[in-house]
Amino acid sequence: MSAPLLRTRRGWGALPLRAYDSWIAHGLPVGSPQRVIDAIMRRVELLGIDRFTGQIDVGNPPWTMTLDSLELYMSEVAPVLGRGTAAVPS
Repeated sequence: MSAPLLRTRRGWGALPLRAYDSWIAHGLPVGSPQRVIDAIMRRVELLGIDRFTGQIDVGNPPWTMTLDSLELYMSEVAPVLGRGTAAVPS
């Protein structure tokens, strides 16, 4: 039996649910704005990164959920990351 898949809307093929679960278990920054901030800042401190690229719509959530997530990121996460990374030496 094949693994359960998350559908995609762009024709890229389905994402195996176990891959998504593994991403969550191994540090994909998801959850509340504070949890996402903490996860990204942990990477900044450990790796010295000064950029972070994320994807809001992993797993094909409804469009309204994608927009809500993006709004939360821009209003609550990005401003804190900007302040938190300004003091990190490059």
